[in-house]
Amino acid sequence: MSIARDRADRKGTTPIQIGSTKLTTDGSDNLSVTNASGTPKKLIASEIEIGDSSNKVIIKKGSDNKVAFQTQASGGSATDSNAGGGVTVYANVAALQAASGTAEGDLGFVTDTKKLMIRTSTGWYFVATVTNATPVINSAGNASYSFATDGTAVVIDVSATEPEGETITYAYQVTAGSLTNGGGATATVVQGTGANVNRFTITPSTNSSYAGSFTLKFSATDPNSNIALSSASVFTLAFFTQLHVPSGTTMLLGLSFDNNGLGKVGSWNTPTTIGSGITNYYSSGGYNAAMNGHAGYANPNFNASMGFRISEIVNGNALKGKTWIIWYKGGSSQIISGQSNSIGVPILCDQGNAWAHSGIDQGKIAFNSGNWSGNQGQRGTTNVCDDNWHMLTWIFSDGTHTRLSNNSIGMWVDGTFETSFVPYAYGNHNAYMKLDELFMTYSSNWEQPERVDAFQIFDNELTDAQISEIYGS
Repeated sequence: MSIARDRADRKGTTPIQIGSTKLTTDGSDNLSVTNASGTPKKLIASEIEIGDSSNKVIIKKGSDNKVAFQTQASGGSATDSNAGGGVTVYANVAALQAASGTAEGDLGFVTDTKKLMIRTSTGWYFVATVTNATPVINSAGNASYSFATDGTAVVIDVSATEPEGETITYAYQVTAGSLTNGGGATATVVQGTGANVNRFTITPSTNSSYAGSFTLKFSATDPNSNIALSSASVFTLAFFTQLHVPSGTTMLLGLSFDNNGLGKVGSWNTPTTIGSGITNYYSSGGYNAAMNGHAGYANPNFNASMGFRISEIVNGNALKGKTWIIWYKGGSSQIISGQSNSIGVPILCDQGNAWAHSGIDQGKIAFNSGNWSGNQGQRGTTNVCDDNWHMLTWIFSDGTHTRLSNNSIGMWVDGTFETSFVPYAYGNHNAYMKLDELFMTYSSNWEQPERVDAFQIFDNELTDAQISEIYGS
């Protein structure tokens, strides 16, 4: 049958084309409006009716220029319906309440209060406050970092979630200290890109002049400028400093034993030699890998007085209000009981006046102002004769230390307080201490310390924090 006949009978499969738009059917006999190339086109109408003669749904433009829905039963008139009516936006509650033509089921959003409301037969009711939640940072590294001095970087991956699933922007900020110290960059911070945009690489300098510390916080921000901040992370770049002097303190004497000899700093004179002084010096193996060496005492069976004498200490009062520190390494052979007039292993001593000693007894840090009777001697609690280096600290207080009373001796091991006591004044030793001899060997029945390093005397009663600072340097 011809196409003309089909069209006359209003049947057939040939599309009807009006201008560049045509009506056609697909394989399921669905009617489509397309252009000549088959691309879908718009259908413009004042209203569209969907359904049959019994029930219809009418979609049209409402009087408020918004989509309006109506339903119409067979033989009846069309009535408004709220199905798919959307949400009407109002600037404030007054505008919401003044709105006309609203019906039960209408939704309204009030912008100044961010509240979503629903219309009922009796008025508007609150549904919810619309919020955009702030991102949540789940992890952002540790609370503190100590940089390696070889330039090894610290890598931190910030993990954050965004409740609405929006894109997160990551960043960092310096909240304390500075990335620049000593005229150069202490460290650089580089943020990743692409899939690694949440990764931050913090690379320290290898230049000791640029040592310093700074604090970073990391942030996660959503497109609505809601920002979450991480907890602070403190970064420290510190290089080894032998005979470190904390700020606000004065070191009167500092002795080192590097390069096979005695090194001296401070205002006090170089100690004078007793006998052969210290006979053993070592070019490596000090308490820090960056050091050049340490000193070793003479063998315990060396039958002679050998060591050093400090000329500035002429009586016990010369040490009141002062701190003295020594690094010590000894093994189990040093764990011996105190002898009748000494502690087992003297490091600093007064041979001529009541045998006052600072040193090691029974493997512990100790002090003795004469002998172990009465209240003349005291030991700490930590075993320091374990073949490891330990920093031993004594303070002879004039009463200004927060831990110590006047004339008391306080002892610390590795920056941690051990014990204190007021020793009995032995004989005429009214100031309890006169330490004028160092690192002594006396005779074959004396057991001596094995290794020492970095001896310091300060003209201050160092605080706990300052002692810990020296230990950590």
